[in-house]
Amino acid sequence: MNKADQSAPTAYGATADYGYTASASASGGGGQGSIEWSNGSTRSSVGSQSTSARWSGNSYYNPSPWSNSVTLTINNDHNGHDFVDLALPSGTKWATMNVGASSITDNGNYYMWGYGSTVYDSSQSPLDDPWGNRNLTDEEDTARKVWGGLWHMPTID
Repeated sequence: MNKADQSAPTAYGATADYGYTASASASGGGGQGSIEWSNGSTRSSVGSQSTSARWSGNSYYNPSPWSNSVTLTINNDHNGHDFVDLALPSGTKWATMNVGASSITDNGNYYMWGYGSTVYDSSQSPLDDPWGNRNLTDEEDTARKVWGGLWHMPTID
């Protein structure tokens, strides 16, 4: 028995910020068998990769031709803020500017440790525990409160 040919699916690429996953999708075509990807269907590290999809086929249908090539990209920013990779063993990335800054040379705002998004005016008296050395909750973490996403203040370590 001869197997039938089937048409290729249409593949769709994706872009995501660092900390998230770019996932390709595909639809249409013959639809017989499972979707196979030429270079994987997800990307989670910074950079781009090209991939295409095809239907694997089954006992009645041949695999489809490869579909259109699409790109999966992870941007070198997170929630709209650029970062640098210092190749630290921990994998930690560092923001290119301070919270509240509008450029890399701008000082940004002043915040007290553990007081979230409350801007500190240097003419005010210091608040309790300005140099706390404990891990912050999301509510206390200035970077998390102001920039959102996965940003967080450095730890003592």
